[in-house]
Amino acid sequence: MSSSEMTSNVGLRDENADGLALLRRMWARRSTSPRHLVAPGPTDEEIRQLMRAASRAPDHQRLKPFRFLTIPRDARESLADVFEAAERELDPSIGGEKLERAREKALHAPVLLAVVSRLQANDEVPEIEQRASAGAALGGTVNLTE
Repeated sequence: MSSSEMTSNVGLRDENADGLALLRRMWARRSTSPRHLVAPGPTDEEIRQLMRAASRAPDHQRLKPFRFLTIPRDARESLADVFEAAERELDPSIGGEKLERAREKALHAPVLLAVVSRLQANDEVPEIEQRASAGAALGGTVNLTE
């Protein structure tokens, strides 16, 4: 085996090891309630990495059917009001603890990101595929901060 072949194989092994490490992180991943998320939260660089991973989601015809938004701390109270109003619309008799849990989703986490699906009329890419792309983008945001 030539030295260039050995170097090439070492590179493949490194890439495979990196890929396996990433898969292990994905397999260990679990949803976490906002009330269990504590400071400091991900850094700006870690958020950029998350968005880079998300941007690799399938996107037929490059429609970019999703966007990620960082919700600033000073907008959280307004978002909590929206969450509360949505819960009241779904169940006018709702109250107490259920409303507090809805509001908490906007207020507790140290960093809050939102994925917004932006569907476009397109004869070749149905809305369901565009929604699936947004879901894949969200699923592709592997927790890089642990």
